[in-house]
Amino acid sequence: MNQKLEEPQGQVCFPRYKRYFNIANTLTVIVLLIVLGTGVYWLSGHFIKPIDGPSMQPGINNNENATGDIALVARYADVKRGDIVIIDMTESKHTANEVNKKSLIKRVIALGGDKLRIVENNGIAEIYVNGKLIEEDYISTDHWCSYYDDFNSQSGWVDWKDAWGRSTLPQNPDGSITIPDGYFFFMGDNRTQSYDGRCMGPMPLSYVMGVVETILPVGSFWNNFIMFMF
Repeated sequence: MNQKLEEPQGQVCFPRYKRYFNIANTLTVIVLLIVLGTGVYWLSGHFIKPIDGPSMQPGINNNENATGDIALVARYADVKRGDIVIIDMTESKHTANEVNKKSLIKRVIALGGDKLRIVENNGIAEIYVNGKLIEEDYISTDHWCSYYDDFNSQSGWVDWKDAWGRSTLPQNPDGSITIPDGYFFFMGDNRTQSYDGRCMGPMPLSYVMGVVETILPVGSFWNNFIMFMF
């Protein structure tokens, strides 16, 4: 009587070098997909910007001492009032330490043709654009009107001084200033720690590098992923 012999059942094991080769291939594909995705994102007119500095707190946090929020920025978007933008200050005449010839992240308060007025009310900054009080629910209610005098005196507005140091952007009778065409006025949400248009005056719209579309908060998956990869 013939007995049927069966093949022993078990797990198929590949040689170690093949296992390493498969892992390397998988990692290579992942890296290539990341590089391709980054390239497509950049070519579509977008870029990422890690936040550095406290001027947009509490809504946007900085990475001065640790990793912080990351902004996803649209390079060619139209700039509107209330937008958060990335500003390239390398062409400005300002040399203050707070600016330091770098890019800034600020909020657009007024655009060309707008009449802008800042009033101090019990230490609180009230902002009027074209005679209308701007409701700012994105900042805390205890913000103090720092740099208020700089706005009224225009003392630090070096881009708006003639050869004799006189202002070339006078105030209107009601205390407002008219933003020139092709310019914009910007402020940080954290008014006590923001060196912005109150100290520098209006800046050309050509300084805007892009409009912030999304914020990736610190601790989120994509924030951690970007900080790890780049």
